Amino acid sequence: MANPIIPAPVPPQGGRYTKIVSPKLGVPEKGIVLSRAVLGVETHFIDGRTSPCLGREGGCVGCAERAGKRWKGYLFGHSQTHHCSCLFEIPADSVRRTALLNGGAADLRGYQIELVRVGPQPNSRVLVRLRPDRDAQAKSGPEPDILSHLSHIWGLGNPFPRVNPEPVTDEEVPLPDDEDEGDNE
Repeated sequence: MANPIIPAPVPPQGGRYTKIVSPKLGVPEKGIVLSRAVLGVETHFIDGRTSPCLGREGGCVGCAERAGKRWKGYLFGHSQTHHCSCLFEIPADSVRRTALLNGGAADLRGYQIELVRVGPQPNSRVLVRLRPDRDAQAKSGPEPDILSHLSHIWGLGNPFPRVNPEPVTDEEVPLPDDEDEGDNE
């Protein structure tokens, strides 16, 4: 009888996958930051998931449905909780309350991060702890393009192509001034 096993070459690497992490009640998220600064994005919560606001001119479904907007901040990193590349999702109130995220650090790459949901509700405030980690900073390498990862996750392809991406800061999408920020889906 012939051997039924058919040899095959190693398949090409599949598509990239980046997990968005946000702490759940009683389960902190820990990791290392690999991006220089928080990238702020206005979002809508539609059909049970977060979607980016593309603006009325961009055909935004959330704007057309008059869904409320919520600012979310993202840091690219490596999750020590999930053992994978990730985007740490941080609500506006938490960015405002954390000096290093709110313009207090020139480069966050290599910082240890811990996100903890404080309070009894699933949408309670998120506490952010950041500590420098000199060894990780030396190994952090070039900064990943957060917009490219978010575009892929949200099924937009890459509407923001950049050959040599410059560091993106929350100056492009400023923090809202007086938003009650407890909900972080």
